[in-house]
Amino acid sequence: MAGEATVGRQDRLRRGFPYEEVDWLRVRAEVVRHPVVRRVAKWIEEMGMVQWRQPVLCAVSGGVDSVVLVWVMRLLDFPCGIAHMNFQLRGLASEADAEFVWLLARRMGLPFYSKRVDARGYARRRGLSLEVACRELRYEWLEGVRRREGYHVVATAHHATDQIETMLLNLVRGAGLGGLRGIPPVRARVIRPLLPLSRREIEAFARTCGLAWREDSSNWDVAIPRNWLRHCVVPLMRRLNPSLEEAFFSVSWVLRDAEVLVGDALRMWRKKVEVRRGEEVWIPFRRVRQHPAYRSLFYHLLEPYHFTRSQVDQIIEVLDSQPGKQFFSMTHRLIVDRSHLILTPLYAIPDRATVHVIDHVGSELVEVQTGEGRLTLQVVDPGTVLIEEDPNVAYIKYNKLKFPLVLRRWRPGDYFYPLGLRKKKKLKKFFTDLKLSLADKEKVWILEEGKGRVVWVVGLRMDDRFRITRKSTKILVARWYPASHYPRMLRGTNTT
Repeated sequence: MAGEATVGRQDRLRRGFPYEEVDWLRVRAEVVRHPVVRRVAKWIEEMGMVQWRQPVLCAVSGGVDSVVLVWVMRLLDFPCGIAHMNFQLRGLASEADAEFVWLLARRMGLPFYSKRVDARGYARRRGLSLEVACRELRYEWLEGVRRREGYHVVATAHHATDQIETMLLNLVRGAGLGGLRGIPPVRARVIRPLLPLSRREIEAFARTCGLAWREDSSNWDVAIPRNWLRHCVVPLMRRLNPSLEEAFFSVSWVLRDAEVLVGDALRMWRKKVEVRRGEEVWIPFRRVRQHPAYRSLFYHLLEPYHFTRSQVDQIIEVLDSQPGKQFFSMTHRLIVDRSHLILTPLYAIPDRATVHVIDHVGSELVEVQTGEGRLTLQVVDPGTVLIEEDPNVAYIKYNKLKFPLVLRRWRPGDYFYPLGLRKKKKLKKFFTDLKLSLADKEKVWILEEGKGRVVWVVGLRMDDRFRITRKSTKILVARWYPASHYPRMLRGTNTT
């Protein structure tokens, strides 16, 4: 009798879905205490994914995993919406998937959102693999729907067997801890309620409930790496351990905990070694290299600036041999200095072409603003000025100047006569003597007069040819207000 009752219950559920309106009171009474439903409910609570009655947007492709996802979330009394993206990858089959998901939403009485995209075209334009392109399109659109329609989270149907495939793929590709731990249960506003369940458990539950779903024929194409792992590698691994999902689930949590511990240690290291100077970050590489795992430490310190592991290996190789060597990520430039790695955002690298022309300076204050500081110029009488021992102030013999004055970046080949000396010196040699880094050299401004002679290496040293004397009748006072990241002198050098 019990067997007949079970068959009758399955028949009733099969007839009721998806071809008729769903009687949720009856369905909940039949299966709400099913082990799969209870495990999902417990997992959602343990992970703090979403509070009861908060609306959930379910990403549904039409496959068994996503159909079970929305079914279980509805059984747990979450207000749900269904979102389906048609990537147009399989012609009529893709259209049939979209129609099936629309029918599913209609029969369940749930809001339905859909979008058709040209995934292949997007991948081609962006230079992405088809898998990455689909993922970008999907998550960007889902987040937009979530915000616009007021859903608390987006739920996807990733499960424990997906976790195996993801971890193996990332292992083969040489991923770090973040990749090896696989799919996270929660990331931002995306949750994975089915992650503890295997594909076998999901399919068995679907059959128990008499659910219908769509099969994607491309899932059998072993030319796709994930499918090859699914159909060729994972079955062989099951011979060694039939409980493969449980094993990988356990390893994933071990790696997740390890990542948390590593993250704590890295935050401490960042506080120890990273020094911020304006937009720049300076890292003393000799200190980092003392760590037993210095290669990994370098990688984790530079990863937020989008340097790859292979680039980090190249950087380590030239630390002692090529000061001034530059490396570029998509967001930053890295300079290997004598003792530091200097990281500069690409947008903050000084523009070498910028020139400021000053046609005339009189008793009225003239001001020039740059990204590295502010320069003021004013002509005064000798008796009205108090001479300061300040490297950021230059007292220039006005009658020696030929206008216009030009404020520009220094260039290779520039030279001047440092104040107090009677012989010329190339700026490159002057900067080397000051032990300026390449990044600091780029920031330096030069005040040049109309004959092309350097008057002042701004904030560092003025030219001896323009020093004031007792016979000076007019003095041009040039005052520099440097930004925090501009190279600095520790003592005055413009009054001797």
